[in-house]
Amino acid sequence: FEHTEIEAALRKVADELGWHVRDLSQVVRIGVTGAPIGLPLFESLELLGRERALERLVRALRLIGEVPQHA
Repeated sequence: FEHTEIEAALRKVADELGWHVRDLSQVVRIGVTGAPIGLPLFESLELLGRERALERLVRALRLIGEVPQHA
């Protein structure tokens, strides 16, 4: 879970969705940190670690009703 791999993965997802990477990055940043601005995203995700980053994203998705509570 290194920042270069994270960036490549988010760029791929953004491309598949037809989004700009900056827009997807903003959504991920808010989901993970709760703030629209902060330290560099990809490096922050690397430091946070895969498990904690995914836990925070799942929690954010639950808050907006995109993931069932039991998942």
